[in-house]
Amino acid sequence: MKHTILAVLGAVALLWSACGSDKQKETAQIQELKDSIIAVHDEVMPKMGALNQMAKQLQLRNDSLQVDTLANKEQMANNALLIEELKNASAAMMQWMRAYKHGAFDTLAFEAAKAYADEQLKAVNDVANAMNQAEGKAKEALN
Repeated sequence: MKHTILAVLGAVALLWSACGSDKQKETAQIQELKDSIIAVHDEVMPKMGALNQMAKQLQLRNDSLQVDTLANKEQMANNALLIEELKNASAAMMQWMRAYKHGAFDTLAFEAAKAYADEQLKAVNDVANAMNQAEGKAKEALN
């Protein structure tokens, strides 16, 4: 009888520790995804000011090109497209930041939290790619 009780208690303890271990793994996995999301954000967010400054520089360049609009029509059109791309990249970051819910992870079950984290990681990476591409094109145009 004593051995049976010990065996049952041992099995319960083993199951409990296994469940706790799974929960810890899930929590660690979600934390890793959250850290990745914030790392991407933190990498590109400081570029917001530079993107806005480049858009202003391109607009000033367009303003100066309007003296001879026929000769500069193509360059002005390219600059206008690039200005729009810079503004859209900045707007995408602002939109993502407004939509991102830090606290959502605390209220969701693991599968839902993981799906949300995966979705947000893809979204912030898309924003980062747009910002980096716009920045690269603007630097090239301004040189």
